[in-house]
Amino acid sequence: MRDTPQYNHLVEFEFAAIGNKGRAMLVHANVPMKYQFHLYRDAFKMATDLDGLVMVTVNGKRATGYQQVFGSNPWWTKYLRLFGEEEKVKMAIGTAAKLADRGVQCMMVGYAENHDGDVYLMWNPLTECIHVTQDIIWLKR
Repeated sequence: MRDTPQYNHLVEFEFAAIGNKGRAMLVHANVPMKYQFHLYRDAFKMATDLDGLVMVTVNGKRATGYQQVFGSNPWWTKYLRLFGEEEKVKMAIGTAAKLADRGVQCMMVGYAENHDGDVYLMWNPLTECIHVTQDIIWLKR
């Protein structure tokens, strides 16, 4: 029978697993509890995106879930980064003093859709806004 627990239990397990991965990403990035509510959607979306890169075997063919369904991996797989990685993002400012900061310290929270693979979603904790950019200096922390 359709829509019965006998057929839905695997999907329910997957929802729980992706939720746990998203929470683990927030904890590993040392995101304070007051900001976790702002970022949980981005963490869960990134966990869902990364879950498609898990190797599966279908009809004897071993490949990622994306390759099994779409024929190739997404464009951003060449530019993988850790959730919560810290970096400086160049912000467009009109005129500024020569020694003024040209960038803002942000946190990587995902990959931008409908853009090239090296375009990321960056969260600015000062404004609590997400920027879509590729003008990034990775701080390796």
